[in-house]
Amino acid sequence: MKKTLSFLMLTIMIVFSAGLMSLGAESTSDSRIKEIQQYLNTEIDDYIDYIPLDGVSSPYMCRSLVYALQSLEGLPVGTANGVFGPTTKKCCPVIPYDGSALSYQDKKYTDGQIKDFTRLLQYALYVNGFDAGEADGNFDTETVKALTDFKALMDMDTAPKADLTTWLALLTAPGDAERKATAADSATILDKAKADLLYSEGYRYIGRYLTNASSGFDKALTRQEAEIILGSGLNFFPIYQTAGTKYSYFTASQGTEDAGKAIEAAFKLGLPEGTVIYFAVDFDATRSQIRGNILSYFKAVADRMSKVHYKVGVYGSKGVCRTVSEKGYADFSFVSSLSSAFYGNSGFKMPDNWTYNQFAETTLKATGISLAIDKNDFSGRDEGVSSLVTPHTHSYKASVSKAATCTAAGTKLFSCSCGDSYTSSIAKTAHTAVTDKAVSPTYKKTGKTEGSHCGKCGKVITPQKTVERKKLGKVKSLKTSKITSSYIKVTWKKVTGAEGYKVQYSTDGKKWKTLTASKNYLTVKKLKAGQSYRFRVCATAGKYSGSYSSVLKTAAKVSTGKLKTLKSTKSGTLTATWSKLSGADGYQLYLSTSKKFTSKTTKKVTVKKNKTVKTTVKKLKKNKKYYVKLRGYKTVNDKKVYGTFSAVKSIEVKK
Repeated sequence: MKKTLSFLMLTIMIVFSAGLMSLGAESTSDSRIKEIQQYLNTEIDDYIDYIPLDGVSSPYMCRSLVYALQSLEGLPVGTANGVFGPTTKKCCPVIPYDGSALSYQDKKYTDGQIKDFTRLLQYALYVNGFDAGEADGNFDTETVKALTDFKALMDMDTAPKADLTTWLALLTAPGDAERKATAADSATILDKAKADLLYSEGYRYIGRYLTNASSGFDKALTRQEAEIILGSGLNFFPIYQTAGTKYSYFTASQGTEDAGKAIEAAFKLGLPEGTVIYFAVDFDATRSQIRGNILSYFKAVADRMSKVHYKVGVYGSKGVCRTVSEKGYADFSFVSSLSSAFYGNSGFKMPDNWTYNQFAETTLKATGISLAIDKNDFSGRDEGVSSLVTPHTHSYKASVSKAATCTAAGTKLFSCSCGDSYTSSIAKTAHTAVTDKAVSPTYKKTGKTEGSHCGKCGKVITPQKTVERKKLGKVKSLKTSKITSSYIKVTWKKVTGAEGYKVQYSTDGKKWKTLTASKNYLTVKKLKAGQSYRFRVCATAGKYSGSYSSVLKTAAKVSTGKLKTLKSTKSGTLTATWSKLSGADGYQLYLSTSKKFTSKTTKKVTVKKNKTVKTTVKKLKKNKKYYVKLRGYKTVNDKKVYGTFSAVKSIEVKK
């Protein structure tokens, strides 16, 4: 697992565990945190940069509490550095004060100074998730309870006093790196000499890896090594990690795969029922990453592990461990406090289900032996593996639990006699192609090319394309065959595909009268004697027409004789008004806590009357900014046709 800093640098990187910022909720403003920020900005402004008064705990704010401690100890500006080093430790008083520690000026602390230290203690407890009541500097019953509750969670001596170990635990992620430990973890394969060395140094629990790293690094626990460990009086707790050092690694499918490999390795080793296997998140995961793919990964791990009698553990920062555990995807937490620079170790309370707490690197040495380990606190919640059972190799039998079709993938179930099982997907079957015959076009209708569809599900495989209808030709050879004073007979050549013809005539070429003909001639009657006429003809087929002929000029013979306002006057409510839209059947109001109006953050309200131009929406999130927009709608054939949205307005809903 990743070790980001040396011991000295770990001391410099001050990181805190604040319960007030549960990862399950957004970072909201806290009045008590704002009080602490005001205290730091006012009392030690010469030591630190300005801290925004936003009521949100931050790594810099937490580190500033160390500056506050050094200020109370009397360290001058320039000497105080925010590092809990030897001088800070030497001057750190026990609360209640026993007179043993002296200030930087080698003087005993006064009652007033001890009251200031007690106030700082109350602030530090609150930042770590334990409310000591009003920060008034009095070591009262509320302060004692918060202090002893914190020490109990951290598996420390619960005596009602804040000694150096307590201050270190409150103000640094690793705490006192010199404290004794009975648990450790190591990537080194243990032989008998190394296992005996661990035992002789007081260790009783050792974390070891189930498999090798993806890079090929040889660290996998074998049955032989497991027997050596147990034979030396040690228990071991198994860790699964092949990679896990980048966010891109964590997917649901990877979780299923990793759980399967961990189960296989555990069975081959002969790990008994109830063994906790810890899956690692070994990088600096942010809030959104933890709540994103990391949760998806562990949900998949938990689902796969539920098929066998092993339990799920999570290794990572306090934020990772708390979130995964609170979601129910892990039974126990292995906390990487040693990775003090991790975001998740700042602003998060120690998870209640922690089993091991990795806090310092060290190397054990004896004649001819050198063993690098990480020291771990041990809570007693998981004692690891103390005995082995007969190894088991999976033998899976496959059965189809859901047959694949051409529209949906199937599922295959793999089951082992041990009770373990997993599923895999069966690819969709191929479509059964049925030919859709081509349709020839006519002069009245379009045609279609040949295509195909699936005979089982109806899905189109090869779409049929439209073939344009045949075009009627242009009428040619228009001429007169007989002329009288009252009628003119015109003829023309037949047009292929024509069902009839339109014959138009005009006296001026502007206003045309239309007649129809079923054959390639027509007599136009009731004409005016001596009047000049123009004729033109086109072919028709149904509703379609071809091009008109050229104009024929002739003559009859001569014969004898908007959103207006937004208001929030009550807690969690919003009232909107708007202008009436003519013709609208109703309105739709969108309210969202996101400018992008994402589906998860948007509430939709429908007003079904045109005359209603005001509505009040209740049960909104209090003290939240909402973005609002409006549109009208018209109902056509029982479907709403929406208009364009108004400009977006915003308002903060009353608390």
